[in-house]
Amino acid sequence: MEFIEKIQSVITKPKEFFAKIKKDKGIKDAFIFFITFTIITNIVYSIYMFRIFSISPEYSEIGAFALPAALVSAIVVIIIGAIGIFIGTGIIHLFVKLMKGKNPFSETFKALVYADTPHYFLSIVILLIYIFLMPGIGSAKIGTEITTSIITLIISLPIIAWTVYLRTIGIAKLQNLTNFKSFAAVFLIPLGVGVILMILGALLFVGLAGMAATSFLPS
Repeated sequence: MEFIEKIQSVITKPKEFFAKIKKDKGIKDAFIFFITFTIITNIVYSIYMFRIFSISPEYSEIGAFALPAALVSAIVVIIIGAIGIFIGTGIIHLFVKLMKGKNPFSETFKALVYADTPHYFLSIVILLIYIFLMPGIGSAKIGTEITTSIITLIISLPIIAWTVYLRTIGIAKLQNLTNFKSFAAVFLIPLGVGVILMILGALLFVGLAGMAATSFLPS
């Protein structure tokens, strides 16, 4: 399937799409799909950064270097994104194995990359919102900042929910899991781990703060 056809299929017919790509070997096609979307996103990101570097008071001294700075920022984001997709997939794959997923890393990779199609679109839409509504860092009115944040939130919530649904369907199809086990692997377990880490971080912070406070008390 071509790039546009894959986008249409995964969004409108996810069950049929994931059943079809189960025949694909390895991660090459999925990685090309990811990189293509990443490049498109970073073209828009470069426009946004160029705007920031060009007109924001904080960056007025480097205005002449706005375009190179924007391009360097985009390249860095692409590299970090490419590394991040493998790390993120590796973590989810551990949860998939915990749920008795039967297939290798490549199947989890394909499921997550294609399922994140709405997320890729979300990134582009949010950048476009900021390009057109936010004149630059430090120069936007408070009302504009609030409006932009509200619009971003309204757009983000249903797309995040749809992405979780697509991840659930994708992992279930490509890892031969039930929908519930798939949902646990892509959402419930990561959420639980995140909450535990937050609690441990808060307890560590409180403990360190208490130790620092007692160190100033007279002996």
